[in-house]
Amino acid sequence: DFASSPKLLDAFVKIKFCQQVELQVGQFKIPFSLENAYSSYNLEFSEKAQVISALAGHEDISGVKTFSNGREIGLMLSGVLARFESQGQKYPLLSYSIGVFGGNGINVKNDNMAKDISGRINFSPFLKNFVLSGSVYYGNYAILDSLDGLRLRCAGGAEYKNDCLTVRAEYVWGKTGLLAMNESNIPYSKNISTHGFYVVAGYWFNFG
Repeated sequence: DFASSPKLLDAFVKIKFCQQVELQVGQFKIPFSLENAYSSYNLEFSEKAQVISALAGHEDISGVKTFSNGREIGLMLSGVLARFESQGQKYPLLSYSIGVFGGNGINVKNDNMAKDISGRINFSPFLKNFVLSGSVYYGNYAILDSLDGLRLRCAGGAEYKNDCLTVRAEYVWGKTGLLAMNESNIPYSKNISTHGFYVVAGYWFNFG
């Protein structure tokens, strides 16, 4: 990314063993939420929804600023577990992605011993343009040198998309450990719950 501060965004190796198993290693987008997977160039608006920015690793409310569009350094398994056929073509019926990540964002070393886990499952109920999605993210991040905070996220949503129409909605819930002080002025991690949703719809008018 040749912005004001150049940085490496995507750098990974993917090996496809079969339809059900693909291995991806490097720096890439975490498998969390529907909207996080989209490039900014392919979004209906110029920015991600606020709840995605806050809870999917863009401008995370944990205060970790090394995220870049929901990317992480890690290892991920993905694949299509089942397909269905429509008009002579095969489409994914059930697919998954699950990975282990450093939890500190991109282009940085991990600052704690814990590793983060993120996974997403997509189900298309025999409709090639419709998908139901559920995902989870669980991990920790360093608040202080000897204090870690929880980062737990859950998301569920649906999307219908064809050549002209796009309708997408997601609900995201999160629990984040933030820095707090007790009565003895000793720092500790206080878990705060956050949640939100978005709905977006668009239609492409083709006038030839």
